[in-house]
Amino acid sequence: MEGRTDLTDQSTFTADEVAMFYDQLEEFFSAVLGESIHYGYWPDGIDSPSLTDAQDRLTALLGEKLALGPEHRLLDVGCGTGRPATLLAEALGCDITGITIAERQIEAADQRAAAAGVADRVRFQLADAMGMPFADDEFDAVLALESLLHMPDKKRALAEEHRVLRPGGLLVIADFFETKPLPPGTVPDAAVDVLPNHVPPPLDEMTGLVREAGFEVTEVLDITEQTRRSGEAILAAIGSYRPAVDSVQGKRIAEQVQQAIPLIVEHAQEHTGYVVLTARKAVSA
Repeated sequence: MEGRTDLTDQSTFTADEVAMFYDQLEEFFSAVLGESIHYGYWPDGIDSPSLTDAQDRLTALLGEKLALGPEHRLLDVGCGTGRPATLLAEALGCDITGITIAERQIEAADQRAAAAGVADRVRFQLADAMGMPFADDEFDAVLALESLLHMPDKKRALAEEHRVLRPGGLLVIADFFETKPLPPGTVPDAAVDVLPNHVPPPLDEMTGLVREAGFEVTEVLDITEQTRRSGEAILAAIGSYRPAVDSVQGKRIAEQVQQAIPLIVEHAQEHTGYVVLTARKAVSA
């Protein structure tokens, strides 16, 4: 992927490119970023070094914010390989639909739900979050766990999440936000060009986008300090990882990403925070 020289260009990576990226590197991300492929949560008093345990704690925190029961339907936008959805189904008993644009993630997620015995109420499908194949007011809650960052058009994605959510339903976002602007050219091109992420907006801009989409923001929980150890855990996993992908192209991309992620993590630790944002769709909407 060429033509991207700094992190201020947010239009380079298309949905198709993101899908291709995750399809080719499904094994890599599961090995390096844990079973849930997202940051973890270390509240005060927890000292476990396991990234997977910390990811499960973050999922549990999001489950508390969602406050769903067996009679409810949840949409998991950017479901990855399905561990958060599976855990939430077990904990809450709700019906869950997970969407992703990466076909191999669907295969892994289906297998995970079946192994956990929740395939009767957890399903996964290919769908673009910026044009979802669901009816208006179809879901009781929407979860966006580190998926908004990937959206080339965040306004459109939030508008779709608002559309498919029933009046009074909750949107819970867990994602990065910018704490300190990153000067152009600060991160080497080798780190930027291979990762399909966009620059996270500042927190006030993120909450503004959510409000513009028609939501009432009910809670903004900054858990930057409680997630910071995720970077350390990822760096440790990167250091011991050896590419196991079969194709020459896949191995080359894995090696490039293996070199790029430490640079991205280093700058993320200095320039980004992490938030759990809860918002409600108005009953009169």
